[in-house]
Amino acid sequence: IKIGKNAFIAAGACVTKDVPENSLMAGVPARIIRKLS
Repeated sequence: IKIGKNAFIAAGACVTKDVPENSLMAGVPARIIRKLS
């Protein structure tokens, strides 16, 4: 699993896939909530 630059992962999130750059991930399983600019 790779975590992109400037990526935010919410507390308690279960990351199962790569996290793209400039994104906010949350949930179980983690999913993209918002793209950050």
